[in-house]
Amino acid sequence: MTENEVNLKVKEWILGSGYTHYKGILNIGKGQVPIPTTGGREVLIDHQGFDDFAKELVWVEAKGGGDNLSELFEGFIRVVAACYYGGGKGILAIPDTEYEKIIQHKVFLAQIARAAEREMGVLNVESGELAHLNG
Repeated sequence: MTENEVNLKVKEWILGSGYTHYKGILNIGKGQVPIPTTGGREVLIDHQGFDDFAKELVWVEAKGGGDNLSELFEGFIRVVAACYYGGGKGILAIPDTEYEKIIQHKVFLAQIARAAEREMGVLNVESGELAHLNG
């Protein structure tokens, strides 16, 4: 599964999960969302959803098939940074193979999520399974 295919599934997931506003890589001409207080557009994340009614915010970084563990960890840390600086929940969205690769490190990821004091998870975009790491 390509990263673009993952991005399409993420946008569908955000809008299908009750978030009323979408910002991100699939907004034509807008691109990725800057993470607040990280120097303007120095650190970007792929997607952001916001629900006006619940006042709930979610940050999502998407990775495609073929990403190695180092790239997956980098994506997860980008999500942690978005939540730490911007509030809300964070999700790393990935295909089956990458999900199986990173979920083996669930204890490590949960420690990072607890340190950030934010709700974090890993979404398997192929199965729809969301592994909650804390919160």
